[in-house]
Amino acid sequence: MGSYIITGQDLTPLKLYDCIKRGHKIEIDDYVMKRLEHSRKFLESKIQKGELIYGVNTNVGALLKEKRKEKNEIELIREHALSKEMFEENDIARATLLVLLNQLALGYSTISPNTYNFLLNFFNSGEKLLFSKIGSLGASGDLIPLANLSLSIIESSSKSGNFKKEIELEQGDAIALINSTAHSCASLSFSLVELMELLDISCMNVAFSTEVLRARTSHFEINALKVKKHTEQIIVGNYILKLLEGSELTNKSPEIQEAYTLRCVPQVYGAIKRVLDFTNSCLIQEMNSYSGNPVIDFENQEIYYGGNFHAELLSLCADLLRSAIASWGNMIERRINRLLNPNLNRGLPPFLGKDGSIGLMICQYLAAYHVNELRILATPSCAVSISTSADQEDFVSMAGNAVNILRDAINHLKILLAIELLCNIEAAKFLEYEKKGGKLKEIYKSILRKISQEKDIRDKIETIKNSLEEICKELRSSFGSLFVE
Repeated sequence: MGSYIITGQDLTPLKLYDCIKRGHKIEIDDYVMKRLEHSRKFLESKIQKGELIYGVNTNVGALLKEKRKEKNEIELIREHALSKEMFEENDIARATLLVLLNQLALGYSTISPNTYNFLLNFFNSGEKLLFSKIGSLGASGDLIPLANLSLSIIESSSKSGNFKKEIELEQGDAIALINSTAHSCASLSFSLVELMELLDISCMNVAFSTEVLRARTSHFEINALKVKKHTEQIIVGNYILKLLEGSELTNKSPEIQEAYTLRCVPQVYGAIKRVLDFTNSCLIQEMNSYSGNPVIDFENQEIYYGGNFHAELLSLCADLLRSAIASWGNMIERRINRLLNPNLNRGLPPFLGKDGSIGLMICQYLAAYHVNELRILATPSCAVSISTSADQEDFVSMAGNAVNILRDAINHLKILLAIELLCNIEAAKFLEYEKKGGKLKEIYKSILRKISQEKDIRDKIETIKNSLEEICKELRSSFGSLFVE
């Protein structure tokens, strides 16, 4: 078991995902604790002078003018921890805590060193985290989910488990724990890493479809793509050509050019890749930033009040990703139709059936259902702000909705990819693929083995869907990825 050193400077979505999945422990640099101590010392000097500091000795939201009682931290958390439905996945829950620790490590918050160490030790205990993920408006941070998270940690630590240690929160701890974008950031990061994997798999599906439809490949060639100054489409084209190496099935079509769902893949998937790359760059900046309020600037001996908790950028990214997924899913469904439709599948059996069966006809029905769901989920969240807290917080990002329904969209996309992959596998059986196919033959055989024990089509789809991560690892070990860290 390895470890990740928190610096507040170099966390990435891929590092976050890897740290959680591998069960790494975390450590902190010495200078991180020194910054936390200096910041705390400055904050306490202000408190002792009787200065009012938002969320530390004042109330919150529209009640900021009211003074708050000392040692009232746990009550403030309880007042925000309101939701009890839709629990977060444990991996994303732990990722949320890691992002929060990384953001707090910058030393601009009101967190006490004791509470910071408590959270660090809790993470390293490996204790499972259970909290409701709903309720964040993505302004004033992810208030409700982070309050749920904090309460879950505090309550579980006082009971039996891997980590049994009670904590008495110090003044300013509560606002530091709940006033952050950590949950939106963690959830979006996991979605991003999964979408990177799925885009690689989708390129593999395109390669399979190109083979089984005996389609032309000139639209993937660098000379056809370099005339447009979008490098992403060249990367996609090169990757698919690599997947097609050695195939005896391609370029047999009598048509001069292919339909858009094959010919325009570099342009469409290149655009999706750019959206994913953009989201990655935004997340790297966000998870290595302080996203709370107030800002304790001990170096300049100032306290600033701002809106760094506002998650508009994360909400926009999640909205953009769902829009991209809707387009992506639509293209997948059209290729499924092309594989099944006897008017388009170039001599393959109607609906890939045999012995008079309807074959995979209903797979296209199921795909159409999921595409329609994706279109509904593509509605942007950030465009529907609702004013809160007596209009003190009068424009919010709705990042909580944006990232949560992105998880739903990804599930629909996985089903579509599984259906398309099944159609490609079934089509390949009619073409002596193990003899005439290219370098994807080994992955083809691997997938066949996975579904060989399944009789029902629905079970084959489910098996492929549940194996997508494993299939991606096999794909990347042989052919690399569209993405590099």
